[in-house]
Amino acid sequence: MAELLFENQRQARKARLVVLGTIVWSLGWLYWSSVIAQTYGLAAGDGGSLRPAGQRYIIALLMLAVAFAPLIGMLVYGRVYLTRIRRDGDRLELTSLGFLLPFRYRIDLSELTGATTYKGKATGRVSVDAPWITLRVKGRRLPFVIDLQAEHVDKNA
Repeated sequence: MAELLFENQRQARKARLVVLGTIVWSLGWLYWSSVIAQTYGLAAGDGGSLRPAGQRYIIALLMLAVAFAPLIGMLVYGRVYLTRIRRDGDRLELTSLGFLLPFRYRIDLSELTGATTYKGKATGRVSVDAPWITLRVKGRRLPFVIDLQAEHVDKNA
């Protein structure tokens, strides 16, 4: 029988909204870069005459970098941000946020190589209290992220 060790749906909803916002952001910049690639220079503020293709394409490529850097970051974050951990004997089922759909990993407990707890406190103009744990697994470059503001955290596990 699988035992629920961790579940985080409330914060995961917020993260999904950020993912969706990032998708909309990227699509908007993709559209804008295609318009710039075709029309840069025609507006009165740009000089009123179409710029050479090389200039238009360089500007459009820079805009694509602005469009897709956050999208790639959210793609990676969605694969490491855990929303659920279940234990079934000597195995763990880790469910990450994913990008559009959750992603599941099944690992043996022996594959865990370490965990680090972070207080996540910052004070200043805006105060932040967002503790988390990074969970390292053998064979993975990036650790998983466990948000300790979750609804269910089994502290005895």
